[in-house]
Amino acid sequence: MWFKKNKGLSEEDKEIVITLNDLNMEIKSLHMCLDSITDPSLIDAHIYEMKALNMRYKYYLEMCKARGIMADVF
Repeated sequence: MWFKKNKGLSEEDKEIVITLNDLNMEIKSLHMCLDSITDPSLIDAHIYEMKALNMRYKYYLEMCKARGIMADVF
């Protein structure tokens, strides 16, 4: 669950959180695919895609931090 301290999430905040969750699922899915690939070219392509997803994920995490959006992990 995501929240802002002493406030609710705006529509823009919700979009950021949804994007962050979608990226997290994409990263997990890519990890599972990478385990079953044996072709070196496909492995390289998946690694580059993983790097790109991780950079996007980091960007959205930084947006959450700047906006004061936090996750309730308990």
